Amino acid sequence: MKRAAVLLSVLLSLHFSALHAQRTKCLRITKKALDIGVYDYGKVKKSPYKVYYGKQAEDKFTEVLMKSERLMNSGKFGQYRTPNDFVTDDVVAYEYCPELNYVMTTGGHGFAFAYDLETLEEIFVNPSTFVYSPSGCYRFGTFDVDAGMEIYLEVKQGDKWVSHLRGVCPTMIEGVYWFDDQTIHYLGKKKRPSGASYWIGYSMKFSFEYEPEESIRP
Repeated sequence: MKRAAVLLSVLLSLHFSALHAQRTKCLRITKKALDIGVYDYGKVKKSPYKVYYGKQAEDKFTEVLMKSERLMNSGKFGQYRTPNDFVTDDVVAYEYCPELNYVMTTGGHGFAFAYDLETLEEIFVNPSTFVYSPSGCYRFGTFDVDAGMEIYLEVKQGDKWVSHLRGVCPTMIEGVYWFDDQTIHYLGKKKRPSGASYWIGYSMKFSFEYEPEESIRP
């Protein structure tokens, strides 16, 4: 069976792995700093969803959890004996969104997990961070991890979303918006020698290209 070679692009001080939905296609990525004033703060959309964080997330999710035998018996949110004898085994919800029906938790070792509460499947991108391209065919999302921030680019194929990019950015990014259907603009956090932080606007362009036939190996 033939498969395309994986193209590694160095972006944001790391290697991003391009995944392929078609065996003869690869994803190319170019990134550059924007000129001062080009980044448009007015295009950054506020999330329409109510998301609870910290203690409020734990309280809200606990209320939902204690009313659902399905969630309690799933084994994903700690051990529970009776509503009056509540044991969580250090599983704590730190982000919860009722509208998108997901929860993010940490365990005793500090690892972060996210679950779709409808399917109870683990998910690897924060649903509330998705930003959709003008055509609706692409979406960009993130997931905060200890090493920095995981970033994702997904492409809509039929009624499914397929991941074409996954990487870990060691610095924080925020304020993502689509400039056009192939380009996102965002703010990247930088640090001065003094330790003070500042933000720079960047552009990241995605393009799908066919690889030469000779680069394809069995």
